[in-house]
Amino acid sequence: MKSLITLFFTLFSLISSAQIESGGFGHFQTGLIGGNFDRLEDYMKGIPELNQTSISGGGSLVGGTGYGIIKNILIGGSGLATAHVVSGPNNANISLGFASGMFSMGYIIYAKNKFFIYPYLGVGAGGYNISIENVGSTIIPFANQGKVAANETKNYVLGQSTYDFGISIKGNPSSKKPDRFGGCLLGLELGALIAVPSGNWADEEGEIVNGPPAFGQFNPYLRITIGGGGGKLMSK
Repeated sequence: MKSLITLFFTLFSLISSAQIESGGFGHFQTGLIGGNFDRLEDYMKGIPELNQTSISGGGSLVGGTGYGIIKNILIGGSGLATAHVVSGPNNANISLGFASGMFSMGYIIYAKNKFFIYPYLGVGAGGYNISIENVGSTIIPFANQGKVAANETKNYVLGQSTYDFGISIKGNPSSKKPDRFGGCLLGLELGALIAVPSGNWADEEGEIVNGPPAFGQFNPYLRITIGGGGGKLMSK
């Protein structure tokens, strides 16, 4: 990990055309994210009570990020959550979501008073959560040790190590001072979230349940950001 961070900063310091001496900003983010849940969907279709299950590939994403800036280097943290539509079975209401918290870093590669550009990398932990509400009259055997009785709702979690990377452009078209940026900042980010399973599915009490597959994900996304902040810019 240390060598990856060193490479990250070295690469982008070589191509940086400007410098933000100091500052900071934060933003709310929302957008669309892709996914592939074929393994989980196929498993659920193999259960007679869930054989009509369909999980959407596309989903929604929300979250927030904050950074401090010292000589182009961004250090901060981020959190995000995603949701994917699950449809099909008449005897169950099912929802699938993901949440993660991460340490984040980045490097400014281009900066003017009206906008700046930076790649970013986040590393953290989170997990997928599936909630099953049984609205039928028979037991739903989601897992060997995880059965959902009639009129019962249960949640199951799959822990993940998470990695978030991409490139961001932010700006304030009304900024007027040539050596500073600040105020309301609007942005656009293109990136991907990688999730690597760190264990097996567990129930609400943390007990491991066998049956559902432990899967990883590569989720590309496009999101907009709305926030604010400021800093001092020094051209090279």
